[in-house]
Amino acid sequence: MRLRPLASLGVTTRAAVAFLRRFCERPSAASLAQAASRTIRLSLPKNVGAAALAGGLTGTVALAGAAALVPSATVTLTPAMEQVTLDMPVIVDPGVKRPDLGKGALPGRTISKELSETQQAQATGRKPAPDARASGEVVFINKTEKPVLVPKGTAVLAGSVRFATQQDLNVGGTVFSGPQQRISMQRVNIQAVNGGLDGNVGRFQITKIDGPLGQQLDVQNDAATRGGSDKTIAFVTADDRRKLQEALTKSLTDRLMQQIKGQLPSPDKETVVPWAGQIPSVVEAAFNKNEGDEAQTFSLSLKIRYGATIFGNDAYNAFVKQLAMRQAGQSRPGFELVDKSVNAVAPEVQGVQDGTVRLLARARGALEPHVDAGAVRAGVANRRIDEALAFVQALPGMTHAEVKASPTWFGRTPLLGLRVGVRTAGS
Repeated sequence: MRLRPLASLGVTTRAAVAFLRRFCERPSAASLAQAASRTIRLSLPKNVGAAALAGGLTGTVALAGAAALVPSATVTLTPAMEQVTLDMPVIVDPGVKRPDLGKGALPGRTISKELSETQQAQATGRKPAPDARASGEVVFINKTEKPVLVPKGTAVLAGSVRFATQQDLNVGGTVFSGPQQRISMQRVNIQAVNGGLDGNVGRFQITKIDGPLGQQLDVQNDAATRGGSDKTIAFVTADDRRKLQEALTKSLTDRLMQQIKGQLPSPDKETVVPWAGQIPSVVEAAFNKNEGDEAQTFSLSLKIRYGATIFGNDAYNAFVKQLAMRQAGQSRPGFELVDKSVNAVAPEVQGVQDGTVRLLARARGALEPHVDAGAVRAGVANRRIDEALAFVQALPGMTHAEVKASPTWFGRTPLLGLRVGVRTAGS
């Protein structure tokens, strides 16, 4: 049997729409019969029989069912976004074969090489130094009546300058009374204990005897001492040592870097983390002369090492992004990082031990509430547009929400959630 159009049965468009809405609100067969009897007024020609009426109702029911399935809706949500920075510990371990999110470990590789050399340089320091020792004579005068023995090496002084007698000397006693009154004195050679110009002293400058003999004897030089001299000597300065170490370090570094040039990565592909504060590091530096030592030349034995751990930039960025996505979900339940917004920032090196590097990794991105698309579809399906809109506007963490249905005249969301599309603004 062929179904006739509703218009040919005398059904108005307005009446048909009203019927379909009631159908969707009351999908049971009994409700359908009641809605049809109340809403649709059929003006049938006298020659149309019961079969035609039944066929028309069957077509109407089919149309109503199709209308309930064909409509679609789109829900657009705008979550509130929060810019966040996440800090995460990461280790770069050359012993690890593949990234391990649970341990925060990333694979790496190492480079290590040593060079050593000994080099000599001239000492540039200059200063005067004592050379020849001054010499002369002194006279000892006995202040007692008894003879006094002055042994060789007795020290006499001109201020702080010391001289030593060169022979043993016996000074007889002085007679203070009677016709034989006389003062006993003896002359002896002396020499400055230390060389240098300081030993050249004027007459009558030597006036003191070092030790107990000064209680028995007086001393004086009646002529100046002569022959003391200074010389200029070379010595090692702090600047000499610094310059030699800088020059030798540069020479060794140039050679070392040339040898490992082929192992070094391109900066845009890999990151190099040195094991020490400088590249290369000084392992040993031994001078054969100290600062201030008298010397014409001195030498330095130097050993340097280039040691570094290397990791791939792309691998690091991807690893940190995964760590950030994971950490954000754990620290803020119900929220997640927007995948496209996450960027890894250059890490901070916190330490290196045995080639394993400890990093403080950092990532920045936008945090937003998690949208459960399935729950949203189920919540808005088979509702009036205003009811569906009220539902999505009440979702936590949303700054804006829209619900659009097609066709617009239907005024409802689809019966089935599968016909509801859910999207977030910007995605």
